[in-house]
Amino acid sequence: MSLTDDDIRRLLALKSEGPNLDYKAGFEWSKPNRDLKYELVRDLIALANTKDGGRVVFGVRDADREFVGVSAEIFESIDPTDVVGMLHDNAAPKAGCAIYKRQIDGKRVVVFDVAEFRGYADHLLERRQQPRWEQADHTATRRHLHSHRRGCYRRDLGA
Repeated sequence: MSLTDDDIRRLLALKSEGPNLDYKAGFEWSKPNRDLKYELVRDLIALANTKDGGRVVFGVRDADREFVGVSAEIFESIDPTDVVGMLHDNAAPKAGCAIYKRQIDGKRVVVFDVAEFRGYADHLLERRQQPRWEQADHTATRRHLHSHRRGCYRRDLGA
């Protein structure tokens, strides 16, 4: 379901963050802001782990939760394909995210709308049903088992 301008106005009018809503002033989606990009992706993943997902709204001043909008540079720099690509590269299973770039009352706003992870419990259940050596890197696990066995054998000899 798409967010309308009225839906975004309602989000902005709340002026209160919660488990499904986070306000941010915003930042330019560029290479120098790598840490901020990863921080946003962490927030989006956290929202995907929340019942019903959630939203991050760029364009809200931190101090008083006032809608001030984002600059043209920030607005133009946010490429939905790049954001979703980075989110998918860092989340398993992949998180669904729609990004809305709008002008509301003459100010620019960006809304990241994250869906709740679907099938996450099924993914964990499938993984638990596999033997541990099939869940991880086989080489590392075999090495671990081999050294563990050697350690037990040495303890048995020393006893």
